[in-house]
Amino acid sequence: MKRIQHPVAGLLTFPYETLAVTADPEQTLLVYTPEPGSETAERLALLGSWTSPTVGADRA
Repeated sequence: MKRIQHPVAGLLTFPYETLAVTADPEQTLLVYTPEPGSETAERLALLGSWTSPTVGADRA
């Protein structure tokens, strides 16, 4: 379990998986994914809602 203290969202908790990279045994890939419906998932959704709109998106 990885815990990150975000300055706005507070404590975020992520379970993770470690995946081997077969092309290079010295490399690994860590995938952090919040549990669905958890406080961390809700806090990440809130942070994601604060993003700026894409430039030119309103011109389509």
